[in-house]
This record gives sequence, C-alpha cells and structure tokens, in this order.
Amino acid sequence: MADTFDDVLDRFRRATKGFEHHLRAVPPGGWGAPTPCPEWDVRQLANHMTRGNLNYVGLVRGATGAEFLAQRDADALGDDPVTAFTASAEACADAFAGSGALDRVVDYPMGKLTGRRALAVRTADSVVHTWDLARARGRRHARRGPRRLGRRRLRRHLRRARGRPVLRGPAGRRAPGVTPGPAAHAVRPRPPLTGQPSRSASSVRA
Repeated sequence: MADTFDDVLDRFRRATKGFEHHLRAVPPGGWGAPTPCPEWDVRQLANHMTRGNLNYVGLVRGATGAEFLAQRDADALGDDPVTAFTASAEACADAFAGSGALDRVVDYPMGKLTGRRALAVRTADSVVHTWDLARARGRRHARRGPRRLGRRRLRRHLRRARGRPVLRGPAGRRAPGVTPGPAAHAVRPRPPLTGQPSRSASSVRA
C-alpha cells in the first residue's frame, strides 16, 4: 500500500501545538495532578511526550528500536517542562523535514516503518495525549475525546500508519508485511500505538 501522508509533517506540527497550548496552561502546582493515564501524572505525561519526540529524532538518525525503548522513561523535562517540550517538538519536526527522512526506513520498536508512517504514528499519539492533558486540566470539551480528528478519522489515521489490521493487545501481534524489530518483545501490553496504559482514551482505540 502506498504512503498517503503527504501532509503528515504539517499535521504533526499542528498536533504538537495543541499539546503545547494545554501544557502552557498548567499551573505551578498542577504538575502532580492525575491524568486519564493511570500510571502518569501531568509531569510524567509531559515527559512521555517530550522524550517521545526526542526518541523519534533518534530513529531518523539511525537509532535502533532497543535504544528507543531504553530511553523511553528517561527524564527529558529538567526544570522547564514547557521549554523542553517545545524544543523537542521542533527538533522532531526538523528531523523529519530533512532530505529523504520521510522515505527512510526506521527501526520502530514494533516493526520497520518509513519515516512518513512513523511520523503519522507520532502525530496520532500527540492527538490522543493532548486529549489526556486537556482532561487533566478539567476541560469540558475534552470529554468526548479528540474531536478535531474525530474518532473515525483517528482510527483511519492509525490503521494507515501501520497497515491493516492495527496492532492490538500484547506485543508480538502485527499487521501483515510489517517486520517486528528485535526490541518488539520488550514493549509492555498497551493500546495500539499510543504507548498509553490501558484505560486512557479508550474511546479512540482502533
């Protein structure tokens, strides 16, 4: 199946701007507030997003899936979470905007992907976690899930990013034609592609 994500870089930038918008509104005492992700408070969610952006930069530059997973929980926020996140988003966009990056095959932990498809996965993750952060802030409009893409559009986005069917359940199940990376066994069972604990954003699972 041919890649169809010609505007994926623009979509990624818009998705990260949405997360940044909510991140800037977190009050000084709000970093420990719970989120819809049972394992993460607001700071941990922000770190997941920031570290994720940096890990995708690593993939474009030749990092392995095992290296991606080894860094997944490392602190990336320091003393200034907002600046750290915005810098990571810019670095990720710049990396994928590089010559040939979208067509390059990267060693995504769950299987080899083109850069274009890997960035589509990252974009979907950003949309879902923007909803998580909005819910953590108590935003009423977030109760119905990621409305900008809509449930059906987000599901299609996820399916196309990985090929059909979308991965479900424990690591190791995969779409036809997707070669699992050597680090695939190390991925904990989570909903497909988002990296979330099982109760987060369940309404948009494919």
